[in-house]
Amino acid sequence: MNRSTSRSKVSTLTSALCLLAAHSLCAQTTTAPKLETDNDIVVLSPFQVEDTADQGYAAKATLAGTRIRTELKDVGSATSVVTQKFLQDTNSTNSTDLLVLTTNTEVAGQGGNFAGGGDAAQISSTTNYNSPVPNTRVRGLAAADNLRDFFLTDIPWDSYNTGRIDLQRGPNSILFGIGSPAGIINNSVNPASFKDANKVEFRVSSFGSYRGTVDLNKVLLKNELAVRLSLLEDDTKYRQTPAFRDDKRLYGALRYDPAALNQGSAHTSFRANYETGKVDGRNPSYTPPVDLITPWFNSLNKATYAWQDSASLPTTYPYLGAAGGNTVYDGVIQTFASPTSSTSGLSFPATAVNYPVTTDSSRNNQTNGQYWGISPYSTYATKANLPGAALSPFKDKSLTDAKVFDFYNNLLEGTNKRNWTKFHAYNLNLSQTFFDNKVGLELAYDK
Repeated sequence: MNRSTSRSKVSTLTSALCLLAAHSLCAQTTTAPKLETDNDIVVLSPFQVEDTADQGYAAKATLAGTRIRTELKDVGSATSVVTQKFLQDTNSTNSTDLLVLTTNTEVAGQGGNFAGGGDAAQISSTTNYNSPVPNTRVRGLAAADNLRDFFLTDIPWDSYNTGRIDLQRGPNSILFGIGSPAGIINNSVNPASFKDANKVEFRVSSFGSYRGTVDLNKVLLKNELAVRLSLLEDDTKYRQTPAFRDDKRLYGALRYDPAALNQGSAHTSFRANYETGKVDGRNPSYTPPVDLITPWFNSLNKATYAWQDSASLPTTYPYLGAAGGNTVYDGVIQTFASPTSSTSGLSFPATAVNYPVTTDSSRNNQTNGQYWGISPYSTYATKANLPGAALSPFKDKSLTDAKVFDFYNNLLEGTNKRNWTKFHAYNLNLSQTFFDNKVGLELAYDK
């Protein structure tokens, strides 16, 4: 009897606790969120999407599907939206960081997963794998169109002023890809918003790299005028000396919704932004040099000839080729740009002459011969008529002995190599809607 009473008490207590927990859970799940007051409500144009509506990694709306703000659940195509929260948590600051994580995308660059020249004699040219903005591949088809607020651009985006990334792909991507069947990769720059917010970030990483960002947003007139200023300094160092990438940018944005024009169901909004930046650097090499040393030791038995006698060499010998060009490493020996032309040229070995210069043709006859070099393995295979050479399946061999040249820690080109980008971009936007956003007109200018 006592034992039964004890069980009854325990059962009653357990039931009470369960009911209390259920009541508490019910209260938690049904509590209504605190509603904003009318003074805090900001009217958004149907031509605008703000990242403040995103919840974590989940975005609610996009412009990528229909060019007006549309709920993602109503967009009938393959559209991925990368939120600012995802960019922060994955530390993705540019295309190379992000596109290795997103669906069906490949990208070149340091840390990328795509070279863009795998079917060539060499893995890739420096132009391809050093260009993460144009050198992408989506769905295994082609490079995507890179957009900035849905305007075609070649400016590399950076997360310091980016609110979200929209990726439009799938069967109908050509409709929204400005002609590319791969679709679009659009970065939306942060607009000025009617909410004060300030953020300063600084980080350090390997090899002495550092990155600092400042993002300031200030409301000057409540729900009417706001400005935004963002700054970036990103100095990246690499294992290969003296490779580096120095990225400095300044971004400003303004939003003005004049109260005099926003009466009743009509709404007028003017937005403007401007960005200037310079990316200076010396990109690292992602592949070892082509091996043109071993053939000289093994196949040519370390043969050397005076240049005057080079005309008598067996020019059909498979490993012999012209000096210069691509016969030294994964790229040209050295390039130079003419100040009066946009094209680049190659630096070749100096003209062969004897010094002091003499009129004696037997000593200074430049037509007697020419410099020769060692051809890469793909050229050798064709000259030697190896089986299948007509299909060009042979790849150039890489230098694998770092004792000959420490390509892990040193850049073969040294300080002779340099690459840079300078840009100025601005966007002006005027939107006018009527009847509580049921009818609208947007005018935009982008340069």
